[in-house]
Amino acid sequence: MKNHYDFSDAQLNPYANLLRSKLRIMDEGVLDYFREIFEESRSVFEDEAALLASDLDSEGYRVLLGASAKGNVVVVRHLCRESEDTIEISSTRIANQLECKNYTAR
Repeated sequence: MKNHYDFSDAQLNPYANLLRSKLRIMDEGVLDYFREIFEESRSVFEDEAALLASDLDSEGYRVLLGASAKGNVVVVRHLCRESEDTIEISSTRIANQLECKNYTAR
């Protein structure tokens, strides 16, 4: 997935008219789900034993493998913005079997 897209020549959403009723994505259940994922992802940065991949991915993001506050081993793709003293979390997921093995073998 690219980091930035050029929308200067974009067309209006062709899918909007195909829906029979309007979607409401941001109900409280959905928001709570994303809050929970964010909190779990954020907690990985507090894991002193977390592993930071030595290379950047193709878009300049780093990958951190660590244990969350819930005890899950989680992979967090992120970008450090040192000038703003912030970390931008791009994506997160539960680690696969090989990643869990790498984390526990350190």
